[in-house]
Amino acid sequence: MMRHYETIYITNPNLSEEVNKEVIEKFSSLPQKHNGVVVKIEEWGSKRLAYQIKKNDYGFYVVMDYCGGSEITAEIERELKLDDRVLKYQTVKLEDSVDPEALLQKEQEAQAKQAPRETREDKSPEASETKVKKIEESETDVRDTEVSKTESSETKISGTDTSETEISKSEESKTEASDTEVSKEKSSETKISGTDTSETEISKAEESETEASDTEVRKTEASENEPSEGGK
Repeated sequence: MMRHYETIYITNPNLSEEVNKEVIEKFSSLPQKHNGVVVKIEEWGSKRLAYQIKKNDYGFYVVMDYCGGSEITAEIERELKLDDRVLKYQTVKLEDSVDPEALLQKEQEAQAKQAPRETREDKSPEASETKVKKIEESETDVRDTEVSKTESSETKISGTDTSETEISKSEESKTEASDTEVSKEKSSETKISGTDTSETEISKAEESETEASDTEVRKTEASENEPSEGGK
């Protein structure tokens, strides 16, 4: 008994037909090299990708159905990763324990029932499209998750900027309040200084009047003294 796996991989659409065939044959032989059994290989052909992969809008889809031990998928995916002609791949475990011979017999019976004129593009179009859609949805979910994490990170940074802006505004407000207080103190000092100046002027005026009064008194006394001296 073996585990049942399905690996879908996408090759570069710009490869020639001959080179693409070599890639498919290379990976189709891997299960047997690791004591596995290939059940079937399906070529879905060139299809539009959900998003660009290595600057490609299209990719050539290949499905490999096989059986093997728990280590077989790691070896196959390692080879897929090292081959730069492969854009993307995905492996799914279909069953934990199956009889490879029974699966092969079932697959042969299914192929025997297919019409002779059925071409590669006509094989199970609905199932093919469904699987492609699932892969695209899986890829889209991964991309949306990454975008969500990025937006969350940007939101946190934006929140920090907002906090810093509020702190800056608070400091500016405190500075303005401090400047206003200083201005009021200076204005008060100026008023007090003006009062002192006014008192000084009043004092000078009073001193001037006192001096004038003293002068008048002296003149009057001198005038009164002059006739008295003439009589004698």
